[in-house]
Amino acid sequence: MTTTTASLLFLLLSLSAAAAPPEATVPRGRTVEYEAALRAFGRRGAWEPMGELTGRLQFEGRKTYRSVMLGSYRKNTDWLKTGAFVRFEAGNRHDDDWVNPRPGVWLWRETEDRTEAVLVLDASPRAKLSWLPGGSWLGLLKTRYEHNTFNHQNTAKLEPELSWFWMKGLEPQAHFALRYEADLALGYGHQTLREQWVYASALRHFPNGLVVGPTAALRDGVFETSSAFSSATGGRSYRAKWRSYVLGLTAVWRFAR
Repeated sequence: MTTTTASLLFLLLSLSAAAAPPEATVPRGRTVEYEAALRAFGRRGAWEPMGELTGRLQFEGRKTYRSVMLGSYRKNTDWLKTGAFVRFEAGNRHDDDWVNPRPGVWLWRETEDRTEAVLVLDASPRAKLSWLPGGSWLGLLKTRYEHNTFNHQNTAKLEPELSWFWMKGLEPQAHFALRYEADLALGYGHQTLREQWVYASALRHFPNGLVVGPTAALRDGVFETSSAFSSATGGRSYRAKWRSYVLGLTAVWRFAR
């Protein structure tokens, strides 16, 4: 191969690479996100109506995520609650939000003003773990099935949690918790584990039913090939992993005890 031929081949390959659509971009390393959550619980017999507000600054440029969830738990036994909820959210991001709005331009679609409705079914068995040192331990396994009416994706969430309560007599003064969350895709994408969280929280209990405290989490997720990218490349695929620290504040108010 002559030097001229090699140079032309290199130039063609470079132009081809430059023209190829970019894979979805994600921040490098762990970014820092911020979250605030407020939950309110009532009580009417075996029913526990609940409302939840969540706000988070996430992804590149600290995009705003907001959600409102409404519904109710039902106390089936002392150690099992089930519930049904609807969550309205804005600012969520899906694989197909990596788009090509005009020739040569690839970016994440702005979703901060796009509202999605998610239907949620919940089963939360729990048990006292009195055999652990300290005696005030509680184990919980929150299990959720979610259906997003925007893109018709179904997701299962498994959330085991271990909590220790600082008691004064029969009244809790504070509790400390560790929780893991696995978000599992049901019938979409190629990777089943789409997102996972590891949480730690320290919450102070007050006599009026208010519980307040800081939270911290490691958050890991993945975005897979968008339909726009697949169409533009004749079926090429990618997998973009992203990671973050989430620093937050949580408040819980039980206004009927």
